[in-house]
Amino acid sequence: MQFPEYRARRVRASRALRRVVRETSLALSDLLLPVHIVEGKNQQRLLSGSGGVEALSVDKLGALADEAASLGIAGFVVHVELGGERDPRAGGATRVDGVAVQAIDAIKQQRPELMVVGDLSLAGYTPEAQDGLVRGDGVVPNEDSVEVLGEMALLLCEAGADALAARAMMDGLVGYVRETIDEAEHEHVAIIAASARYASGWGARDASDTDRTYLLDAGDARAALRELTLDASEGADMLMVEPALAYLDVLLRAREEFDLPLLAASTIGEHAAVELLAEHSGRTRDALVLENLISMRRAGADAIVTYHALVAARALS
Repeated sequence: MQFPEYRARRVRASRALRRVVRETSLALSDLLLPVHIVEGKNQQRLLSGSGGVEALSVDKLGALADEAASLGIAGFVVHVELGGERDPRAGGATRVDGVAVQAIDAIKQQRPELMVVGDLSLAGYTPEAQDGLVRGDGVVPNEDSVEVLGEMALLLCEAGADALAARAMMDGLVGYVRETIDEAEHEHVAIIAASARYASGWGARDASDTDRTYLLDAGDARAALRELTLDASEGADMLMVEPALAYLDVLLRAREEFDLPLLAASTIGEHAAVELLAEHSGRTRDALVLENLISMRRAGADAIVTYHALVAARALS
């Protein structure tokens, strides 16, 4: 093909043409909304540095679930933010009446058609906000953490979770959880392995030295593929890369390597950056959001966890 016989601009000449030839699409059913849950009633608390994300008490979830269902997004990923004095042994994660258990049950009671994902991480339960337990010497013990996360997994399954997001990055976690929940006859619950989760400043805070002992280093891509391979072999049903925008190359390599469903997790820092840019630059927020999300789909994501799920759904509608 050569110019002038071939003119690449022809198929970009109108919106109708551009829609027809577009290679990658974004659907409402591709989107999952992270929701942060706090204790108490009638609570609505702004999360610091989040760009406007609010944590909600369980009684506030009904209205949010109705809105999500009416817009047509896939569902929620449930995170917990315990206040006050936290237990070093993460006791709140293994309570039968825990906040996550109540939240999952409330959403499924209100809107059973929504997918609800329970977050397997202890960050919202311990004083150090680490994904696993923390010993007195500052070390995150692998097997002890996995055991607690396994107990947590059972409770989230019993509450009605459709899937569990194994985000704690503990060695052997996926296999342990798969065996534990299968033995309890929860073999229908899927496991999303956040095998390519990075120690990143795009999360809820700057990555600490402790984070870096179990989360991936920003310079590593082959290590991410090894982690993904291990978790796939342990029984993961889906794989996930987190954060998304800074690791689109990892997302692409994962798509080329694995045929399991692949998720991109866009973090709260990514949300805040878009909100800040839109607020101070005059750029259109909806356009920024959709461009970011389509880049994740183009890199290979089958679905996206994003704090902009509702914004994107309204824009697409």
